[in-house]
Amino acid sequence: MNLFNYIGQTLLVNKYKENIVVLNEINPDNYSNLFLFYLNSYNKIENKNNESILILNILFLLRNKFIENKYILISPTKIKILFIKKIMDNLFMDDIIKNKYIKLYSKIQKIYFNLKKFGLICKLKKLAYQVDYDLLLNPIQINNDNTICIIQNNSKYLFTIRDLINIIETALSNSPGFLLNVLIPKNPFNNIPFSLCCLYNIYFAIKKSSFIMPILYHLFFLCNFNKINFVIEYESIIRDYAIKKYIYNTPAKLLRKEINEMLLDNVYTKRLRIDKDFPKEELGLIMKPFLYLYYIINYSVKGTEKIYIYKNLLFFKLKLFYLFNSNFGRKYYKIINKKKRIFFNTNHIHFSDIILNNSFDYNNNNNFNNNFNNNYNYIIDEIELNSNSNSNSSSSSNSNSSSNSNSSSSSNSNSSSNSRSNSSSSSNSSSN
Repeated sequence: MNLFNYIGQTLLVNKYKENIVVLNEINPDNYSNLFLFYLNSYNKIENKNNESILILNILFLLRNKFIENKYILISPTKIKILFIKKIMDNLFMDDIIKNKYIKLYSKIQKIYFNLKKFGLICKLKKLAYQVDYDLLLNPIQINNDNTICIIQNNSKYLFTIRDLINIIETALSNSPGFLLNVLIPKNPFNNIPFSLCCLYNIYFAIKKSSFIMPILYHLFFLCNFNKINFVIEYESIIRDYAIKKYIYNTPAKLLRKEINEMLLDNVYTKRLRIDKDFPKEELGLIMKPFLYLYYIINYSVKGTEKIYIYKNLLFFKLKLFYLFNSNFGRKYYKIINKKKRIFFNTNHIHFSDIILNNSFDYNNNNNFNNNFNNNYNYIIDEIELNSNSNSNSSSSSNSNSSSNSNSSSSSNSNSSSNSRSNSSSSSNSSSN
């Protein structure tokens, strides 16, 4: 505000030198209210004209004595706006004076922001880089389009857009035990929260980059980066995102207990006998999409239509998973080169291959089985085809083996008959 006052006083002195000298002798602290200050100031001006009113208003704006006392908790920027509103709403000023005031005020503002921008450029050149590597300790290229510079505590920090997205998503989706505890994104190098200005700069930097804008950050932007409003408006979306992040970022081998609970909750998959030695990593990768639906059903915001739909969807997908291979997860042995080898039955249908038709009715409890049969006949047919092909291949192998045995027996009979004829001929020759 001091810089703004200095610019305004300089412009006024150059244009209204005589009147300003007179008015500068008046101390606003000597007056109890605004009206007495105006009256005495106006009487001090020798050449009274319309512009004298303009001088008084701007001078009062620059000194700010009365307004600062009345609006002590309001920022200087809001004080200027309030004063402009009072000028424009004044019925005793004509439009000419108001236009002159707006032009002069705009000129002061333009010079003020240019000087601030120049000062910021000079400051940036002198500040040293506190951090110039990413979170993986790789050096960051300053001129890269996906690099952004953030200033905090008179130090410059370089970030890549990818690192900032991960930092922001982690803070906004923070939900220990799936209970929302949204945090303001912080600088990981000094643990200081990003200011409102930094959050806006980061948002528009992501928008200009080749990265997709994170949905949570966009919703946070729509709430003007107000954490309380963000949680109130988008609690369901935040919690679902936290669940998805937990399921797909947790190592697959650590989800064995949760997978067993999910399988036991279904009347079909509880019949599966998955061996305790079945590879945890492979089981986790297979079951993660199913487990995501299971967690949405149990931990998302209750009472929504999505919970009801996901519950039926998970039931049918697990049912098809079981019908495709009811022996999934079992251990069996094979003897190879006279050595016993352990194998596991991993044949399964992938989650994405179980597709529901558009005519599938989620909401009709009475027709669940009919809907299931109508929409999954193609999968059941595929299961039957696979079983038939396996049986055909086994029968063909058996027929081949039987034909080979028949041929071998015929050859043996032929050889025996030949031997008999030879023996008879030899006996005849001996008798002769």
